[in-house]
Amino acid sequence: MIEVNPGKGRVLMDTNPFLEPDTQYSAETAVKVTQNYTGKSLNDRDVIVSFDTTGQLLGGPSTGAAMTITTIAAIEQKNIKTNVAITGTIEPDGEIGQIGGVVQKAEAAAKNGIKLFLVPNDELILTYYERQITKQKRAPNYVVQRVSYIPKTLDLNNYTMSELKMETKGVSTISDAVKYMLE
Repeated sequence: MIEVNPGKGRVLMDTNPFLEPDTQYSAETAVKVTQNYTGKSLNDRDVIVSFDTTGQLLGGPSTGAAMTITTIAAIEQKNIKTNVAITGTIEPDGEIGQIGGVVQKAEAAAKNGIKLFLVPNDELILTYYERQITKQKRAPNYVVQRVSYIPKTLDLNNYTMSELKMETKGVSTISDAVKYMLE
């Protein structure tokens, strides 16, 4: 949740749950990107960032794009669509960057009724490595076991459509994401 109140240009974080520094840095970047996107200065306002979660620790920069969208919505007094979610880091130039655990995040989004899941463009086709074990018997009591990892690819949208009944789209900038997320 984002609140924008009269203030001194500060970005304030509700630290319950405890927030790791990279999440706090993402909030600072989100506010800067919001100012660039909207053309509105926040020097006379305080942006308060709160997370509604039951966890004790929240970390990682993956919420950067979501914090930016939420801040833009607050500044422009627009609503965020409730059936769309986003994951991605936010770069100072408004680019949406890579994250980890995108499949798990997609599954969590689908469980929460999301119909459109936005991810960084580079996350639409995933490369993962499948473990392969081969065994060769060399002597009556001697077996050579070799472990190798074979690269495989996963089309995230195909996976989310067929397994989760949710569409996934790639976005590269905050401008791309706004088109899908704000009403």
